[in-house]
Amino acid sequence: MRTPILLLCMALIGLTACEGRKTMKRSLSESIKTYTTSHYIEETNYIPEAYREIDIDTTLSNGFNVKIKTFTNMKTYIPKSELKDSITYNKKYRAINSEVVIFHKNKKVFEDIIDKDFLISENNTIKDFALLSNIRGVWLNQYQNYENKVVLDINLCTVESYDCKSMKLSIDKNGNYTLSLTKENLL
Repeated sequence: MRTPILLLCMALIGLTACEGRKTMKRSLSESIKTYTTSHYIEETNYIPEAYREIDIDTTLSNGFNVKIKTFTNMKTYIPKSELKDSITYNKKYRAINSEVVIFHKNKKVFEDIIDKDFLISENNTIKDFALLSNIRGVWLNQYQNYENKVVLDINLCTVESYDCKSMKLSIDKNGNYTLSLTKENLL
């Protein structure tokens, strides 16, 4: 007789102990889920963080003087976002522009800002590529300069990769210029 009463008491204790509480694991996962949906965590980095400028002044034996000032455009950037562990990482790559001034025998023949807008206006076929890209460099090609013109090499690359389009900007002594894509990748 004692055994059935003991079993009945144990069954009652077992049934009353199961009151439907959440387990710690379930409670923690629900808490994390509500926190991440109600709190938006975002980290933003600008690349480069500060203004940078490089000035190059070159005088050639053919009478040309080429001044290239490459600088960070602090107002324009190319955004890249990545979601990782409920945190949104935003990278904003600041645009790189180059101001080019060319003199031929002390007479200014060319002055312009080489940026994505300039490249797209001269060659519309690169528009889709240029929207996700940044100028990696504008420099004087000293091996392709002739008596009546200078050649600048321009590299436009997508951010976070080495997918690049290389171009040549040829400027003659009268200020006329042509922009052409090259087959070779300059980087």
